[in-house]
Amino acid sequence: EPPRITEPEKDVEVSVDEFESQSLTCSASGIPKPSITWKRETPTGQDIYRRWSACQHQPNEAIGTGNLMIIRNTSRECGGVYICEAMSSVLPNAIRKFHVKVRFPPEIHLDNDRLSQGLGKDTVLSCTISGFPKSLVYWEFNGKQISQASDIAEKYSVEVYEPEEEKVGILLTIKNLQYKD
Repeated sequence: EPPRITEPEKDVEVSVDEFESQSLTCSASGIPKPSITWKRETPTGQDIYRRWSACQHQPNEAIGTGNLMIIRNTSRECGGVYICEAMSSVLPNAIRKFHVKVRFPPEIHLDNDRLSQGLGKDTVLSCTISGFPKSLVYWEFNGKQISQASDIAEKYSVEVYEPEEEKVGILLTIKNLQYKD
């Protein structure tokens, strides 16, 4: 009888606060009794090597055995897909995926911390906000939120984009820059 994952019954989404520990549990049945191995799925995206090396687990490499996998002192780089694989001499193997999301507070990164522009020219301010869950982002001027629908939309335009899953970028274009801006 081939391996069968009995618990959990389907793939799981798990959220954990940064720097906390998270337990993942997986049980299997079959004849002969299957062994359980834990792996991390290879992520996609630009930060693959930085993200994985910071978490100390390499993609598609066995990182644990047995029913229980504990991710200790979870950093944001440890988010991703963990795979419980039940194996025996009878094929096929069975897998269950745990989608781990790491909650961490927003961090603002200025894309250019020094900016100069001539009067009367258009200029663009930009920043990227990292965090999970994603943050609500907006620009303010003199204590008022700037939005496309605001009465100052002719002077300013705002563009929000999502370069990566846990990041939001926001651009502010100031048209015809003046001293009061």
